[in-house]
Amino acid sequence: ERALYRIARKHVGSQRGGWLCRVEVLRDKTGSDAQPKEFNRMLRRVIEADQLPEYAMELAETTDRSPAVQFRRRGEVEAMALAEKMRVEEARRAGYEADRRHADEVDAHMERLSRR
Repeated sequence: ERALYRIARKHVGSQRGGWLCRVEVLRDKTGSDAQPKEFNRMLRRVIEADQLPEYAMELAETTDRSPAVQFRRRGEVEAMALAEKMRVEEARRAGYEADRRHADEVDAHMERLSRR
């Protein structure tokens, strides 16, 4: 965990979106002499424990589908979740407003037809 924390602190810094690192590169950076299968098992335990100060980790994939770990500053994780929640709420409101406008148009049309 200490090695992962030092690596996260060095590479994540304050960049938005965090840092994505292939598992094989991370194994080299930590200096682990564990076999890849054992390193992956230990890495999953660290991710599940979620105890790194300042940083959250999650399993991910690179664009070529290689296993990787996504490191993010903890505050950013919560901020991203909040931004997504706000985006969903805004989309819900926009849909509601569109439905309301459509209902108003239909009502106006029906009103015009009834006057004839």
